[in-house]
Amino acid sequence: MAPWTKATKTSRRRKAKAKGKGQARKGSQRFECLGVYDVFQIVQSKGITAGLQLVCLAIEQNRVRKRSLAAFIADKGNKAVNKAIELAK
Repeated sequence: MAPWTKATKTSRRRKAKAKGKGQARKGSQRFECLGVYDVFQIVQSKGITAGLQLVCLAIEQNRVRKRSLAAFIADKGNKAVNKAIELAK
């Protein structure tokens, strides 16, 4: 087997794509990481008062492939969500 040079990597990607086995990652598929301040702005603009409302909004956005809010809730947890809602009050 040939060593992993740049040419062999692109060749293997091209062959896999032709077979339909692999997809190259596009930059548009990545989502931006939200911070507590960003979520605070969302909470304030939407008038959210409870964590459940924020989770429902994240589910709605996830359906249209906006995953940054859902990723924030999953990664940061309940403490950061409550802090964002508390700051908006």
